[in-house]
Amino acid sequence: MKPLASQLGTLRANMGRSGSFTVMSLWVAMPVLGKPLGLAYLLLVPFLRDRSGPVLRGLRGFFLLSLVYAIYIAGRSVLAGPDASEPILDTLPLLIVSGLALWAVRQPVQIDMQLLFQATCCMLAIVFFLAWGERIFLGIWRPELLLGNPLNAAPVLLVPALFVTMARFAPSRFWAWFGLVSFAMAIYVIGGLSQSRGLFMGLWALVAVRLGFEFFAPTDIRSKLKNALGILLTIGFVTTVIGSDSHLSGRYTVMAKTLTNSEAAPEWSVGLRMKMLKGGWAAFQERPLFGHGPQNRYDSAAEHFDSTGLPRFSHLHNDYLTHAVGGGVPLVVLLIALIFTPAVVGLRVNQTLTKNDAHARREIGVLGSLAFAGVAAVNNIFFVDISAFTTAFSLVGILIILAALEQDGAVNETV
Repeated sequence: MKPLASQLGTLRANMGRSGSFTVMSLWVAMPVLGKPLGLAYLLLVPFLRDRSGPVLRGLRGFFLLSLVYAIYIAGRSVLAGPDASEPILDTLPLLIVSGLALWAVRQPVQIDMQLLFQATCCMLAIVFFLAWGERIFLGIWRPELLLGNPLNAAPVLLVPALFVTMARFAPSRFWAWFGLVSFAMAIYVIGGLSQSRGLFMGLWALVAVRLGFEFFAPTDIRSKLKNALGILLTIGFVTTVIGSDSHLSGRYTVMAKTLTNSEAAPEWSVGLRMKMLKGGWAAFQERPLFGHGPQNRYDSAAEHFDSTGLPRFSHLHNDYLTHAVGGGVPLVVLLIALIFTPAVVGLRVNQTLTKNDAHARREIGVLGSLAFAGVAAVNNIFFVDISAFTTAFSLVGILIILAALEQDGAVNETV
């Protein structure tokens, strides 16, 4: 483990080119700060920016895709008629986050991956104890976990939770073990405290991908097995704890009975989601090419199911379908392109990298994209302003990590 004097020196060195350091500090703080982070981002990133060097290709591509996405939504909304301002304004967080990041972060990116690993572990522990404290001391059984409606902390914990299982970034054995402990805490927050069923099941799929990458890691077979076993035992233990608590596992039981047709779907929650999906698919089939207009994404689907007594939702609990109903196939393609930008950047070949760095870039890029691809299947990630901010900020954070790893020797050195 690095001595304190060395870590302080690293902080000073990173803050010398402070754009990447500032953005990544906010990325770590996002699940704790929540909505106030938007103001912090607007104030700090322009002020503490890198002032020289070329722009990052990954951030440039993400910004250009964001711009096309916003232009398409604006044009389609205006053509669709009244209430066009709502979906247009909802694209602003995406443009602001991607645009400021492109302007403020320049090559070469300076990130100490060991320090980032430590900060992420501590953040996950803080979120766990805050959420657990709400449960025990305040009696809040389904806390919205600091970010508040319409988005809880669960989606933005997925990438940090997977990152802390990557022991190659840990500065010592203690931090490697603490990484697994904080991974367990994040799992419990996602699956138990917030009871985000789709994300919890999706986390198992992400862990399977993570283990696949571990198998191809440039390490000896003993290290591969040790790391894989630690991850499996951790997620298995937390799953067992959640399953043994009838209150925590109740929503999962209802979902399982609904999917197996052994019990009627409850009107709220599972039943409502099924109505939305069926109604959304029917609405999409009516206008598959350009959709009904982004401002009509929910109302067009609601015409195909009984929405009496329900509030007007902003989305259909599936962002692919929400985009399909609102803007047709082109908007779905743009959504997928935005989500998979980290995967494309991470898979880009760079012959100057060490095997460890190249593997880390592939792994983080693919896992980051798959995490948000999964979130989009069960939630909204762009069509509401706070969702657009947190999603864009998460994707930008991943792209900055990839830029740091693009330089040789980045895994355990100050870049």
